[in-house]
Amino acid sequence: MLLTEIMQAIKLIKSKAKAKLNIDFVFFIIALILSYYFMELRFNFNPEYPRATMSMLMNGTAAKPFQFRVLIPWMINTIINIRLPIPILNNYLFLFKLVEVISVFFLVVSFRYYLSFFFRDKRINSLLSFTLFYVLFFNLILPVLNGFLYPSDIPSILFFTLGLILLYKKKWIIYYPLFVIATFNRETTIFLTSIYFFAYVGKDKLKSISFHCLCQVVIWFAIKYFLYQLFIDNPGLAIGLHNVDYNVPKFYINLFLLRHFITLRSLSRIMGYIWVPIPFYFWVITDDFVKRSLLVCLLFFIVVFFFANSLELRDYNELIPIILVAFLLIMREFIRKAGFKFSSRY
Repeated sequence: MLLTEIMQAIKLIKSKAKAKLNIDFVFFIIALILSYYFMELRFNFNPEYPRATMSMLMNGTAAKPFQFRVLIPWMINTIINIRLPIPILNNYLFLFKLVEVISVFFLVVSFRYYLSFFFRDKRINSLLSFTLFYVLFFNLILPVLNGFLYPSDIPSILFFTLGLILLYKKKWIIYYPLFVIATFNRETTIFLTSIYFFAYVGKDKLKSISFHCLCQVVIWFAIKYFLYQLFIDNPGLAIGLHNVDYNVPKFYINLFLLRHFITLRSLSRIMGYIWVPIPFYFWVITDDFVKRSLLVCLLFFIVVFFFANSLELRDYNELIPIILVAFLLIMREFIRKAGFKFSSRY
């Protein structure tokens, strides 16, 4: 009798392991296919910015601040300089495409892992992770105005998602190397520091919060100063306070644009309108980390208003994992209230 029960338990464990393996296999295959297709859309529909083309970024001659985003160009230069006996790996355009596919793929994988903190069932978080492509399409493919191709865009979302995961779990040993690497890719990593402050102030000791915030700010400024000195002779402005074409403060340009209805309509398209229910149903979100991390959106919009083009939807990319998770949690509560009962696994 006992032997029979043991055998049944082993069969049950095997069947569950097989089911999980099948879910992972299907997920990875679909994620890879969609990542490749998204890369093709990006390289076909998004032109290069004339002041920061891929070849200029490789040569170190792109305008500031775009040249400061050196991680991907440096990686590709390193691969080319090795001179591998595979001709295609010496083609910088192919390598940029390869990095894009890999970045999108791992972004989906990372986002699924982040979702697993809130949606326990692997089938659910696997399915929901593909909502990323809907948002990415609105932010990077659909925009006609300034819909340029920058190699740092997708990696920046990937690093931001990984940063959220590590902040959520407080894995500092991994977080700090990631923070350094990510800052060489794009300067928006400083918003991870803000998220940490918002998420844990009043919960952790102020001394600990101050220490980590100070460390991150020092690291961030050190990297920015190093890059500024490295590319000091490049054209453009180190801080994007002015529009390089018209030498007018971006604040005034954005203020002028906000007077027009078409601007508000364009801005409302950010991330495919998923932000719309969040201000109205903020209270529905049960996870404290997600709720507090949303506060960085206000700071983000202020910085964009002063330092960027408010109509360039790609400038809001780093907010995607924050806003999308909040949206999905709100939708879950709506479904629950509609009568659908989630099991404890969700």
